[in-house]
Amino acid sequence: MDFRAHASILSFGHTKFLENNSWGGVIFVYSKEILQDLYIMNEHLEFKDFKIFFEEYRQKYYALDSKDLHYFSKLKSLLLDYTLIFKAQNYGNLKTKLNNLEMICKNRREKMQIYQENLVHRDIIHPKLSHNCISWRYTFRYLGDREKLLERLRLLRIDCSSWYIPSHQIFQSKILKNAEILSHQLINLWLDEKISKKEIFKNVDIIMQNL
Repeated sequence: MDFRAHASILSFGHTKFLENNSWGGVIFVYSKEILQDLYIMNEHLEFKDFKIFFEEYRQKYYALDSKDLHYFSKLKSLLLDYTLIFKAQNYGNLKTKLNNLEMICKNRREKMQIYQENLVHRDIIHPKLSHNCISWRYTFRYLGDREKLLERLRLLRIDCSSWYIPSHQIFQSKILKNAEILSHQLINLWLDEKISKKEIFKNVDIIMQNL
């Protein structure tokens, strides 16, 4: 967490460190005043059925066309429409997750290391990671035909994605050349609790065979 910030958000979303059936997230604050404001806000919020709202959100999210000129404004509106704040006492499973956070982080580091040490190929460029870095997904650059590789891996039932939005598409109109290059090269591989180290070794072998 950055102590220079007023608040930090930790996501509980899909494949995140503290993924759970409720998704959502938590806000960390460094000010008692801000914390008190959040307590007051939380007391006045109405409880809503997450599963119904999420299914609606999911359908609308996947209906968005990323090539639409107004894609980001539509995405922003959708996120605001489906932003809910839940009362923590209704989600006791989060406490269990938080108690296991140290082990979750340790396992992620070990899984990252498997990818980094075993995905060795002239067309693969690994990130330079700090010793205490913990990734959401393991991301690397692939200099070959990325879309063709992703298609093969998905047919072989390997979870992978190319999710990366060049920052200028969100924050400014000026095109950032390096961000555009990355958007055509990056591949993300899963690190969450649903995939074991044994499965990662197996997936690495499959990836290497398809390069």
